[in-house]
Amino acid sequence: VDKFYSVGLLITEPNSLTSAFNITNIVIMNFHGGLYLINSNNANIANNVFSFVSFSNIFYIGSGSTITNNILKFTGNLILGDGIDVLNSSNLVLLKNIISSGASYGITIAGSNNITLDNNRITDNLSYGVYISSSSAVEISKDKILSKLTANYKLKPLSNLNIHLLHNYFEQNRYGLTAKY
Repeated sequence: VDKFYSVGLLITEPNSLTSAFNITNIVIMNFHGGLYLINSNNANIANNVFSFVSFSNIFYIGSGSTITNNILKFTGNLILGDGIDVLNSSNLVLLKNIISSGASYGITIAGSNNITLDNNRITDNLSYGVYISSSSAVEISKDKILSKLTANYKLKPLSNLNIHLLHNYFEQNRYGLTAKY
């Protein structure tokens, strides 16, 4: 992949609020981007398989959603991309997901609050298992993927509050867990 493709299986419009997506039991393979739920609330993303999806497999900005029992393997298609990106979000639960053999970060959290990561298995990523950062423009601009994905969405410069990590398993990531302010 030598340039950014603005495609994906599902991309919601940043300027229109969406609600109550129920995305379950889907196999997503060989896409340039998976699910991009931007300005989307009360979504249920469960029991899906993502394989060889470049860029972000699940990209989420919203509130009140669950991301449960998904399998994400070879995220970034071994070149560039994250498993799950959570930005400017609140009241989100990531439960029992398996993220393995990724090109970049397993899970990124930026400028979000009341986020629970429980019983996820994150292994063999080339970079961070979990990366927690502020949503400041400076931090986002340092990230090749996030800066392109958020180009048309005005992020609020928020700090992270109430990020709960419970019973997660990390193995063979370059770095396990990193949190920046």
